[in-house]
Amino acid sequence: SRTASIKHGKTETPEYEIWIGMRTRCYNKKCKAFKYYGGRGIEICEGWRESFENFLSDMGARPSKYHSIDRIDCNGNYEPSNCRWATQKEQANNKRNNVMVTIDGVTKTLSAWAHEFCVQIPTASLRYKNGYRGIDLFRSTITQISHDGITDTISGWSKRTGIKPSTISQRINNYGWSIHKSLTKGASL
Repeated sequence: SRTASIKHGKTETPEYEIWIGMRTRCYNKKCKAFKYYGGRGIEICEGWRESFENFLSDMGARPSKYHSIDRIDCNGNYEPSNCRWATQKEQANNKRNNVMVTIDGVTKTLSAWAHEFCVQIPTASLRYKNGYRGIDLFRSTITQISHDGITDTISGWSKRTGIKPSTISQRINNYGWSIHKSLTKGASL
């Protein structure tokens, strides 16, 4: 309510803007993001819905301008036990549509593994889309290629296929294409 916002004098704070945004996503059907929040049944606990002071009291001040509110269980509600201040990177690892990858019994998001192995996320994503799994998603540049019983270097395959070495390398290492498709003249995304 207007009197509540006047009382606490924090209407210009980032925390207040975040509180308003949270309420809008959950309860305003005209909001573009409503379908991902209120439209999926995500609600705000009664205390937070009723007052910004309750929200601020439970969450505390935002640690930095890089932090925003994050629901730990992305299918759960906005409530003290399910919310934290998190950076964009932390939140990226907590999305419904994340691809989970297990390597040596450890499961992390594809983006977390890509960061760990210093592989571009789009590269790992394309490799995943093309059927690569586990450690193969993150192997560093492939230089030897085995296909149809023949093992050769990329430049050797270039001579065999008439495809530039850089094109073969990009197709395998950047686009995550299968070996067969990578060695097919005229193949395209």
